[in-house]
Amino acid sequence: LEDVANDVKQRVQLPSGREVEVTVPKGVTDGQVVRLRGLGQSGPFGGQPGDLLLTLRLAPHERFTVEGPNLKV
Repeated sequence: LEDVANDVKQRVQLPSGREVEVTVPKGVTDGQVVRLRGLGQSGPFGGQPGDLLLTLRLAPHERFTVEGPNLKV
């Protein structure tokens, strides 16, 4: 939660082995899908790479609980 609140970039390794930095948008919810345009794999016959869909999972926090867009102590 601190990383999301502070706009910390997370390094993510793609299935291709490439690493990219992703800033998780504020207000995300557990299970939300974020689209990374053009970072997916190319089709079976080549062409432009598609979009990568990244499913976000929020780890439990020792002090806060998430209820929709709100944090509760």
